[in-house]
Amino acid sequence: MKSRIFINLLFYSCIFSTIRNTVVYVKADDYYHIYEKNEAVSLWVNTIGPYHNPQEAYPYYQLPFCKPSHGIETSKKSSGIGEILEGNQLRNSGFKLHFGTDVDRESICDMTLDKDKAKEFESAVDNQYWYELFLDDLPMWGMVGETLRDDVHGRMEKHIFTHRSLSISFNGNRIIEANLTSENPVPIDAGQKLEFTYSVHWKPTTKVFEDRFNRYLEYDFFEHKIHWFSVFNSFMMVIFLCGLVALILLRTLRNDFARYAKDEDLDVEGIQVSVTYISISWLFTLINLSFHSI
Repeated sequence: MKSRIFINLLFYSCIFSTIRNTVVYVKADDYYHIYEKNEAVSLWVNTIGPYHNPQEAYPYYQLPFCKPSHGIETSKKSSGIGEILEGNQLRNSGFKLHFGTDVDRESICDMTLDKDKAKEFESAVDNQYWYELFLDDLPMWGMVGETLRDDVHGRMEKHIFTHRSLSISFNGNRIIEANLTSENPVPIDAGQKLEFTYSVHWKPTTKVFEDRFNRYLEYDFFEHKIHWFSVFNSFMMVIFLCGLVALILLRTLRNDFARYAKDEDLDVEGIQVSVTYISISWLFTLINLSFHSI
């Protein structure tokens, strides 16, 4: 009897300990999406690449950006199977963000452009490079720079954006929206000193947490050009594969029917016509299915 009571007490104590640890160690982060006032919020940098070719993506620090010196380690985030399949390469930005706390203007880091770095940034601006950030699993995008008129030299020159303005909407203790604006363009020249800064503005919203991804599903949210060459290439590949399958099917059925006709003295020509008709029907069926899958 005593042993049974002891076992029951041990069982319930294990359950209580598990529940207590679960409650205690649930912390505010981008996994649980729940934050307390002034809790640290992680901003992740992802990839960078040409705006008109999203498939071409490189790690964020492929460009010679300086790294923040806020004491926050810019370590790489452990990725799940979904992030790996999407090609995400998330790394902590090192920015100091706290839930519900505005930042007027904070310095990120300073750097001086040498000839090689200036050339890399100019190439990025020429190819309209943009980068992707993540805040609480919400993606944001910003352009590296833009070609603008320089009033000092009176000509068009490539500029790099050195200020990032974050606008974050929240409802209660959850983040609902995150927007990024690139500002303060500076000419890209060898010897140019760049000071990268950022600002953060928090504002309340009535939008519920469950609807925060709806705007990413809108048709007009992305404005990429259609890659007609890729569409044509896929179309021709489907036609080729359907024709190959139909040819194999035609030869197989014709040989089988010819062998059966030889054994039973059937009309070989009539059977071959039937086989051709069946193969053509199969070909059109495969093409139709392929078009529906595309």
